[in-house]
Amino acid sequence: MDARGLTMLAATSGLVAGAVWLSETLDRKPEVTESTAAAIRAELSFFVEFIEDPVEREALSDKPVPLCIGSSAPLDFDLLEDRLARSFLRPVPIIGCRRRTVEGDFGMFGAMTYWFDETGEEAGQLRIKAVNCPTVRRCIVDIDSVGAGMRYEVERTGDNWTVTGQETRWIV
Repeated sequence: MDARGLTMLAATSGLVAGAVWLSETLDRKPEVTESTAAAIRAELSFFVEFIEDPVEREALSDKPVPLCIGSSAPLDFDLLEDRLARSFLRPVPIIGCRRRTVEGDFGMFGAMTYWFDETGEEAGQLRIKAVNCPTVRRCIVDIDSVGAGMRYEVERTGDNWTVTGQETRWIV
């Protein structure tokens, strides 16, 4: 093979690699949001009941609880709200929230921070520290809350995302 043939082979390989990378990058946003929703459901399952029955859910849906969410990954908040609808959580980008820190003696904490949504209603708060999706069917989601940081392994089967593993990253 001559130099021209090698150049063409290298250029074609570069174009194919770039197209694959671009395709994977463009496809990541839905996976990031979907997997994050599954991880949030797992993170808050102790506190929040996810109601499957549509009639019962409709009767209780008039008062969603705001949840201020900060994220290092780009999240589609409309999609996130749809995926958390069964939980009565209303995700709010943290940029739309405000906080108030109270200094004092709270046991292990020297101060407590209270979060409020855009209307001034008290809200919960989570930080999505990282979302890494090595494939289109598997993501690792790191969530930090008040006293702990958790890592969730989330996998997609069909259209459903479920947590298949979790571990504590840090704890106070």
